[in-house]
Amino acid sequence: MNANQTRNKKLQALHQVLLKLNVIDCKKEIVGQYGVESSRDLTDKQLDELLERLAKGITNRYSTEQGLKAWRSHVIVQLNKYGIYATNNDWTKVNQFMLDKRVAGKLLYELNVDELKALVPKIASMAKKRSEKQRSEIKLAMYN
Repeated sequence: MNANQTRNKKLQALHQVLLKLNVIDCKKEIVGQYGVESSRDLTDKQLDELLERLAKGITNRYSTEQGLKAWRSHVIVQLNKYGIYATNNDWTKVNQFMLDKRVAGKLLYELNVDELKALVPKIASMAKKRSEKQRSEIKLAMYN
């Protein structure tokens, strides 16, 4: 198998993993973390790194570790309060939100327990600020 065939197999594997993880709709954001527009623009090293990262994500996603599941649940509660996870099983907004470097820079199932613990108060703070801003906008509108 030549280098081009190997690369094409890796690109196919990448798309299969993205589909399996149900994050194909976030492909642009995921590959964008590597400073490229398309998976075809990834270097071989970046492609290998991304495949490894997503493979770990698959393992982590289906982990039955109790602490991990509990902290993911806490994060989802905060995401719900923030208005990101408003519809059950609609992960598109959640994935895009989580991929933002200011939030986590990773998909939810890529985070370990310590990262999840740090994320809960961060999202809670964001939700509180949003709520305060909305209240002040309502007050302004009432007086105008």
